Amino acid sequence: MKLIFKNYLVLAFAFASCFGYAQNQISLELNHTFNQQALVYGESYSDDFGRTIEFSRIRYYLSSFEIVHDGGQVTALDDLYVLAHANISSYDLGNHDIETVEKLRFDVGVDYDANHDNSSNYTSSHPLGPQTPLMDWGWPSGYFFFDFNGATDTNENGIANSNFEFRGFGDQLLTSVELNYNTSVSGGEINLSTQVMLDRWVGDLDLEEIGIFHGNT
Repeated sequence: MKLIFKNYLVLAFAFASCFGYAQNQISLELNHTFNQQALVYGESYSDDFGRTIEFSRIRYYLSSFEIVHDGGQVTALDDLYVLAHANISSYDLGNHDIETVEKLRFDVGVDYDANHDNSSNYTSSHPLGPQTPLMDWGWPSGYFFFDFNGATDTNENGIANSNFEFRGFGDQLLTSVELNYNTSVSGGEINLSTQVMLDRWVGDLDLEEIGIFHGNT
């Protein structure tokens, strides 16, 4: 029996090697910047109005991941959700039978079904679970797709003195993203690095005028 079991393991390993079933770790690296500078909480930047702006907390959801790999194959990561923080760069997308990555697709926000679920159905360690501060208003409003917090300079002295809190929710805010890569496995890992230009997210929004705003526009 021992000999049969040993031969079975050898045969299984041979099949796995033949058909390329090597499991490699896929990592997503989000490098957050503002006007081409690395974003650091509490540091001062200049917005589109020429005013000083600082950030104290930025969070946003990513969902509906698809990896295009190894000559056009598509692997969907349906149950994967990322709650990204602007002060955290590395996120684990799991281990998969992938050698090279050509594209990464995902949505900024939470897919319809999950967005109309309830955070209490998840553990506190799950990205969709209860967060502190809150990242959802429960059904039917759903999750905050993004959460921007900081301060702007309202008296033109170069000091950010007026706080803002800008949170967006609603299915209509779901935004699809496709990133192109030509990345191969190295040391059992594939690192998908991209720059997240938060100044383009803010754009010409007047955060001083917005102040405290939770909405879907």
